[in-house]
Amino acid sequence: MEAAAGGRGAHQRPDAQRRPERVARRRHRAVHEHELRLVEAGVDEVVSIAREAYKRSECIFMLETLEYLEKGGRIGKAKALLGSLLRIRPMLRIDGVVHELGKERSRQRGISRLQEIARGFSPIDELAVIHSTTLDDALAVSQNLSDLLPECKEPIVARVGPVIGTYTGPGVVGIGVLRSAGRK
Repeated sequence: MEAAAGGRGAHQRPDAQRRPERVARRRHRAVHEHELRLVEAGVDEVVSIAREAYKRSECIFMLETLEYLEKGGRIGKAKALLGSLLRIRPMLRIDGVVHELGKERSRQRGISRLQEIARGFSPIDELAVIHSTTLDDALAVSQNLSDLLPECKEPIVARVGPVIGTYTGPGVVGIGVLRSAGRK
């Protein structure tokens, strides 16, 4: 009888197993409190919160190829051909307008660079990793960057929608962050 010998009772679990439940409860409570504040807030306050969050958001991503940007009319045929021959993987940043962030010739180097850039946005309140067809890469990135989030939060992993996917094509990996409000 383990319980009689001073061990844990049959209904208790070690802390290692209970911790995820506590984190999930805390996260659920925090999300619920945030939702209640938004419900109680007026339209003007919700608009103000959304505008403030927009100013703190960053989105960076890497495409596997230039082919779909060319098909969508976003770049010319010559640039797409040259990029394909050199196996260039463009890295882009969105802040209302798409900006070139850089280029990498290796997928792994590109993903590492995205993670390095995302770490530069620290401290952050939220983190999302997006992908089109590479869930394994997205999960690895989210795991590598999870230490940037406050204790009770986990990264969001999501698949891009069909409209964005039309221009990015398969293999896109991106990171979206919401920088902390106190960050300068």
